[in-house]
Amino acid sequence: MSDQTMTDNKYKNITGAYFIGNMGNGGQERQLFYLVQYLSKSSQVLIFLWESTDERKYIDILEQNSNVILHYLSKKSIYQKIRESRKIIRELEIPYLHSYSFPFNSMVWLLCLGLKCKSIGGIRSRLVSCKKYNGSLKYYAALLLPRRRISNNYRCSLGIGKIDTVLLSIMTKTYYAHNGIDIALFSPNKKHKINCKKVYNSISVGRLFPQKNIYQIVDWISVMKEKGYNLYHEHAGDGPEFDKLKDYIEQKGVKSNFHFAGEILDMPSFMNAADILVHASRYEGCPNVLMEAMSCGLPVLTSNAGDSALIVDHGKNGFVYDIDNLEMMVEYGENLFSDHDQLIKFGINGRKKAEREFDINQSAVDICELYVSMGISYNNV
Repeated sequence: MSDQTMTDNKYKNITGAYFIGNMGNGGQERQLFYLVQYLSKSSQVLIFLWESTDERKYIDILEQNSNVILHYLSKKSIYQKIRESRKIIRELEIPYLHSYSFPFNSMVWLLCLGLKCKSIGGIRSRLVSCKKYNGSLKYYAALLLPRRRISNNYRCSLGIGKIDTVLLSIMTKTYYAHNGIDIALFSPNKKHKINCKKVYNSISVGRLFPQKNIYQIVDWISVMKEKGYNLYHEHAGDGPEFDKLKDYIEQKGVKSNFHFAGEILDMPSFMNAADILVHASRYEGCPNVLMEAMSCGLPVLTSNAGDSALIVDHGKNGFVYDIDNLEMMVEYGENLFSDHDQLIKFGINGRKKAEREFDINQSAVDICELYVSMGISYNNV
């Protein structure tokens, strides 16, 4: 969409804007998609897209929503991107710009500098992970600017060290709001029940990056197979570790037990065909996939990365094990598969908690209330 079009009269009613590196198929993109779909029911929302992507899952839907304006910046120089974005923010008198990509927090601050628009940073993972994968310069810029930020997880600062903790507490203000999901979309398939059977269908979801720790899921399947459990596992997601993981699966002798499903467009159906969800991530914020699985009535076996232990109630709707602890993972896996009634009970309990706590409408209201607490006049609350 052109600069001229953005400043036409029909785009004078934008109540807020969001900034993201690109609108791919990942978790932070999914949360932004949920939020703007909710907000666009009563107002216009603008999304600045800094980079391009071939993944169109959310973009195709948002482009059909007349109250969501996608502004593409990818084919411009950095100077042009900044100049054009600031012009739009100024002329449309946008009240706030909220970052949904941690590395771009400082860019959001720069775009709002000297304007009436208030900048809001975003934290969507553990900060130690952000520092590891973004480098010190970009990390500290995003950590300190802008001063206000919203984190989707309460454990974001765990393990960052004393200096970073002091900087964070003195120079910034962090607000918290957990992710939400579309409860109506992610609902149990009433025809599907976990049966007493010899083969259990487990699934995992996530991009094939090292931090997602899919190798441990392969190890878990291998050990469970040695113990006599017959699992058929499907993983949804793609990424740079695909070839290495494929070789590792062959080395572990579980090629017939592990299948790569690629990018899944119909995630509810994918989940409803499974018996349990397995999640082995080392770094997380507020993992959407756990909430989605529980909403579909799936028992969950997860590492305690990020806020996983706040989402999954250990021993009630799933099990939570220490990161990288394969022994604990196997122990809880055996516990799950040894008790058919418990599997069913865990699934029911997970769905009940999802209905109580995970609805996207409540999450969106929580975020809007945070905007108000930051001094932003907002009419969606």
